[in-house]
Amino acid sequence: MADRILIVDDEREISDLVEVYLKNEGFEVCKFYTAQEAWDCIQSTPLDLAILDLMLPGMDGFALCRSLRELGGNYPVIMLTAKDGEMDKITGLTLGADDYVTKPFRPLELVARVKPSCGGTNATIPPRHSSPTGCWPAGSWSWTRGRTSACWGTGS
Repeated sequence: MADRILIVDDEREISDLVEVYLKNEGFEVCKFYTAQEAWDCIQSTPLDLAILDLMLPGMDGFALCRSLRELGGNYPVIMLTAKDGEMDKITGLTLGADDYVTKPFRPLELVARVKPSCGGTNATIPPRHSSPTGCWPAGSWSWTRGRTSACWGTGS
């Protein structure tokens, strides 16, 4: 069964382009142009990853990310946005995004970020649900998904 990816971006050309690249790699895509449509999908459809724009009509991508995490969405989230300020990136990652890609972007790079997050054949990142604490050991280092740092030692 193919991994199911949510794309929500009000720029139709971008949503359509990302959809083509992801489908070409064998992913199933749920594509929406508004946060409300995406929210309806989030509530009713099992997802493996979400790609969210920040600047959406109605609810912005920050609120959508926060809401899906509060609902229990435990899958990776990639923010795909033109907002490239440091505080925007920190806010997105703090609210639960696992990655932050700024526009303009390279579609193949986005696909390269999606594959390991969905457990693809080149996966180096453990699935989000594989550690109850969200922290994975890596030798003497530990890495926590959604954080911008790693810990030396026991990881505690």
